[in-house]
Amino acid sequence: MRARREKGLCYNCDDQYKPGHHCKSQQLYMLVASDETQEEEEEVQVANGERTMSKAMCTQLKWEMQGHSFEEDIRLLPLGRCDMVLGGDWIKKCGDVLINLNKL
Repeated sequence: MRARREKGLCYNCDDQYKPGHHCKSQQLYMLVASDETQEEEEEVQVANGERTMSKAMCTQLKWEMQGHSFEEDIRLLPLGRCDMVLGGDWIKKCGDVLINLNKL
């Protein structure tokens, strides 16, 4: 990570990072949990169809994204190369969501 930062590279692709940068190979992930319980350990299915164990939660995590502030309980997953995955349960709280996949 330090080398990428020193070279001014994006953390997720090999392009130069600058304000407004968009990765050419962006991915959208969705996590679907089998129930609404807040168990400490839970098996989840990830985007490629594999299953992995989530063994920890971070409650009341605060973060900012594109100028908006959020606070939510999140489940920790060993995914790598991914900062955060927002699941369907979180997206539902936003109400109607319009996504133009041609602009990703």
